[in-house]
Amino acid sequence: MEFESPEIDEKRAPILVTKCAMQLKRKKAGLSELPCKEPGIVCVEGFASAYHTKIKTTCLLYPPDEHSDNEWCHWLFELED
Repeated sequence: MEFESPEIDEKRAPILVTKCAMQLKRKKAGLSELPCKEPGIVCVEGFASAYHTKIKTTCLLYPPDEHSDNEWCHWLFELED
């Protein structure tokens, strides 16, 4: 996976996955994209809460959402007061 983290500060961290190896391998094999939004939300929220209980996660983009070739997933992590 490759990702970018634009505009991180003490309270917010947006994470944009620009290259998803799993999805790209599926495309190369002629398969459709895996609609991984629901399990992805559970996984990312679980990871964030295990790291810190006051992290709020917001899913901004995740397949099967429409996306460009260099935007696979987009998350916002925010530290609540």
